[in-house]
Amino acid sequence: MLAFFFTPALRGEAMEWGFSYSWEGLWDDLRRFGVGRGRLFPQRARELTVRFVFPRGTVHPELRYRSPLVGTVTEHSLDGDPCLEWQITDVTANYYEFEIGATLPLMPTPIGR
Repeated sequence: MLAFFFTPALRGEAMEWGFSYSWEGLWDDLRRFGVGRGRLFPQRARELTVRFVFPRGTVHPELRYRSPLVGTVTEHSLDGDPCLEWQITDVTANYYEFEIGATLPLMPTPIGR
């Protein structure tokens, strides 16, 4: 779980910020099962863009499920990597759930694992 807090608190000012994070095992469910799931709970946001950047060699990336069924989904390339972008305007304080699917390239297993 990730949480973001702003100090001092935002008081209705327009603001744009981004967050990018990659951790070991991020794509394990996609590699093993061909599917990955997640849930977001934005509060006090007007717009939200969720960008899924897949490893090179990924085949057929898709946003299979999203709830609520809002926003637009586009597919493009980001520095040569396949990318799906889910852009939501008029964000409300709801859970935004998603399921992504793809065939990811095989990665070598590190020795000792």
